[in-house]
Amino acid sequence: MEKQFGDNPGIMLLAAQAWENGVDKHNYINGYLENKEANKETILKYISKAKKYDKQYSAPEINMKNAEGCYVATAVYGSYDCPQVWTLRRFRDYTLAKSCYGRAFIYLYYAVSPTVVKLFGKNSLFKKFWKKPLDYMVKYLNDSGVESTPYKDRNW
Repeated sequence: MEKQFGDNPGIMLLAAQAWENGVDKHNYINGYLENKEANKETILKYISKAKKYDKQYSAPEINMKNAEGCYVATAVYGSYDCPQVWTLRRFRDYTLAKSCYGRAFIYLYYAVSPTVVKLFGKNSLFKKFWKKPLDYMVKYLNDSGVESTPYKDRNW
C-alpha cells in the first residue's frame, strides 16, 4: 500500500479502519462457523494489518465459542459475554422462563431471531434501531435489581 499511496496519514487511517472492521466482522461470524480455526487465521492476519497502520489498535479477544442465545442483543453489543447481555439473559432465565407465556416468547424468539440476525445483524442500521430500546430495557432491569455481572445460563 505504501508503494501506491506513500505514507499519507489519511490513507493509513482508512486502511487501519478497514482492517479493524474486517476483524470485527470475522470475529462476529466466528460463532456461527464450523471451522473456527480457519477463520481465526484470517482474523489474526487482519489484526496484523490493522496494527501495521494503527499502532494503538487494541485487538479484541478472538471469539472461539459457538453462537448462543440473545441473538439481537449479541449483534447490537458485539458480545454474548457483556454486562448488557448478562442482564437480559438473567431476565430471560429468572423472569420470562417462569411462565408459560414467557417460555412461549422465548421459543418464538429463538425460532425467528437467528435468521433475522444472520440476515441483518451486521447492518449498522439494524444495530442502531435496536440499541436504544435494548439500552432502555437493560437500564430498567438494572434499576429493578437485575444484575449485570458475569452470568452462566440456567437450564430450564
